[in-house]
Amino acid sequence: MKQICCLFIGLFTTVNLVYSQNQQDELPIKTIELVHHTHTDIGYTDNPIIVNDLHKRYIDIALDAIMATIDGPEDQKFYWTAEAIEPVYAWWQEASPERRALFLKALKSKQLDVNALPFTIVPFTNERQNNVMANWIPERLWKQLNPTFGLMNDVNGFSRSLALSLLDKNINRIWLSINLEWGGSPFKQPYAFWWKMPDGRKSLVWLNTPYWIGYELFNEGVWVRGWEQASSTQFRLPRKGDILTADDSSVYKAHEVCVKTLQKLVKEGYPFDFIAYSITNQWRIDNDGPMPHLVDFVNKWNKLGLKPAIHLTTVSGALDFIEKRIGNVIPTYEGEFTDGWSFGGSAAPREMAAARMADNYIHAVKSPIWGGNDSIINRNVYEMDKELCLFAEHTFAANQSANRPYDFYNQGHIAEKNILAYRPYEKAKWVLAQRTRNLLTNESEGLYIINTGETPYTGWIMLNADCFRGLPFKSVINTENNKKAPLFFEDNSGYMFPTETAKFWVEQLPASKITRFMPGLDSIPAEKAITMPDIKTNNNGWPVSAQWKGMDKPLFVGEMAGFSSLESKVGRELQSKCWTETNAELRAKKVKENTKELWATAIEKTKVTESAYSIIYEQKVAHPRLNWAVRKLEIWKNEPRTQITFKIDRISSNNPEIFYLTFAMPKTDAFPTVSNGGVEFMPYKGQIPGSSTDQFAIDGWVNYASKAGSWVWSSRDMPNISFGSQQFAVKSATPPANMNIIAAMIYNNLWHVNYQDNYPGEMTFQFDLFWKNKGLYKNEVSKIVQTYYLPPTIMVNPATRENPIIYKRMNAIK
Repeated sequence: MKQICCLFIGLFTTVNLVYSQNQQDELPIKTIELVHHTHTDIGYTDNPIIVNDLHKRYIDIALDAIMATIDGPEDQKFYWTAEAIEPVYAWWQEASPERRALFLKALKSKQLDVNALPFTIVPFTNERQNNVMANWIPERLWKQLNPTFGLMNDVNGFSRSLALSLLDKNINRIWLSINLEWGGSPFKQPYAFWWKMPDGRKSLVWLNTPYWIGYELFNEGVWVRGWEQASSTQFRLPRKGDILTADDSSVYKAHEVCVKTLQKLVKEGYPFDFIAYSITNQWRIDNDGPMPHLVDFVNKWNKLGLKPAIHLTTVSGALDFIEKRIGNVIPTYEGEFTDGWSFGGSAAPREMAAARMADNYIHAVKSPIWGGNDSIINRNVYEMDKELCLFAEHTFAANQSANRPYDFYNQGHIAEKNILAYRPYEKAKWVLAQRTRNLLTNESEGLYIINTGETPYTGWIMLNADCFRGLPFKSVINTENNKKAPLFFEDNSGYMFPTETAKFWVEQLPASKITRFMPGLDSIPAEKAITMPDIKTNNNGWPVSAQWKGMDKPLFVGEMAGFSSLESKVGRELQSKCWTETNAELRAKKVKENTKELWATAIEKTKVTESAYSIIYEQKVAHPRLNWAVRKLEIWKNEPRTQITFKIDRISSNNPEIFYLTFAMPKTDAFPTVSNGGVEFMPYKGQIPGSSTDQFAIDGWVNYASKAGSWVWSSRDMPNISFGSQQFAVKSATPPANMNIIAAMIYNNLWHVNYQDNYPGEMTFQFDLFWKNKGLYKNEVSKIVQTYYLPPTIMVNPATRENPIIYKRMNAIK
């Protein structure tokens, strides 16, 4: 019996050898550059606290595996790439001098590699934060680690702002493993191209297949049997003999799978005689550790003489190989690399708004109005920016956020994520208050209004009336020009602790300047408006047009802030039924069949409140998905500007849906320009061909710069917009005819993982729209919009003097 078995095994091996030889002789791909790494989600498979612990352990495992093979034969050396530098930095800070020395030795051997970026993000960071991303670790350690590439996985975009920050660090190579779920690659993966920046510099981009495909190159199906947390002892990291087994018959079988896959790839047009793949572990695929036994599998493959030969390497090694082999023949592209995954950020509107407001406060903290920024201020800003970058990391909820949304696991994950928005928000407000008190506490008595913006501010100054401590003030006077303004009071009796709001109007409050006012007891009649726009309304009294003297066209046209929902009729099957359909006409048909679009309707006549300075329109609207909704539109009288505030109370539901608010500008000769990370581009026209067009993540504004002036729309709270209408699954390469219409995505829970599944309750969204009689450039637009995002800071300084001890201890910034 033993002889028969041996004969059968020998025959099986011979058959496989002949089969493999025939297959590999036909295959033009001669080499597989195989990169082993651990995909880093800061969460997703486990609570972020556990993930951070896991990744430090993985570095130790990889380092031990490298040191065990560093002096051995080349074909028995273990290679591993750290996908994110943040875990490396966390490990480094805790490591002994001896372990640090081994880490550097492993780097020098080129068996270990480190990404220059801290983690994978969705594109909600600004230019300053992208610079932080490229300078995540101290300069001394950077020089020791000497990263040579930027790597991001899952997301299907990469901002030029971040690419430019890497180029500033002399890093011109990017490895991007795009996940096709709810996204897409602009080119069929794998693919390589040069990416030309606005300043002429170029980066080499390797569009890898999804990061787990390296395992599927050798196996049909995955080894994973569950997505349990690391704390579950019912599941385990695969051991030697579980996957990638190195016996002859297993390797021949893996070769068959590999050859079939590569033949298909070649048939579909893959042009090169090599290919580069990444390979991750199979415990959960994400956040899984190194596989030292991968070396045995690769060694056996090559010893059997199988083709393509496998070269175990790192990202740097693979990119070196790619650049040398094809760097002079691959195409060059320009434009923004937009990210389809950005819509996930709309799943938690309050936290997204808090993160964006935190950045506005940071901008105010850094204003030159305070007399410069010392090392303490810079450190505080750097730490807050780091948290905001972590908030933009691509994992916003657990892998079971849809089917177990309320258990401790998912809620704990969300709590860890959300604190990264609220903590810098509160810290930035506190540092701004300290800077204000430091500068003004010992100054004369007064009501100080500080415009930290870089452009003049016109609008209301809002005060808590209790700051007057019961004194019957009725007006304020500007101490510089002796101009008086009346105080207006509004009751907030609906709050638990009833308060009264006091407000007064300022015109063209100087930029980057502190203006001192004094409250007065005398009543002053409000000034009459110098100008009055021509406002048209619909049957319910809601504005549909406003035009000022000197304008050829109105500031807006049609119903402002029209609310609509796009709801799935098929639950979470929407992606498989619609999104993945490749034929555009059939996809549009499926979207229509499987979704329901519904618009809100007005339920009352518009309430109108007029002052000498502005007109406020307020209206309740009804929608089946909302408990209530109120929209308010304030129109400035003396300048072409309006501010829209939309408040909703969403009814709890796990069913996938998207909420939009729609705004229409007049059609002009201008094509809209937007900005991401401080880098300007034209949607559709100025982006990598094939990158996302269903929605765009923007810094917060859209500029229509025409010969007749600039129409500028901005969003304070939410970053995702579409043009023309909602563009769900349209995937159009050409712009719609009505690019003058903006659909702001204010909520989206389509994701079944990664992002929060259900987000009920009250939410507030604010937008501005203004016109200038000249075409504005990016920097001008950004300065104006930034001034509107964060109204002036206010400090009440009484005649009584602060105790020096209290002043020193209360206001020292640490």
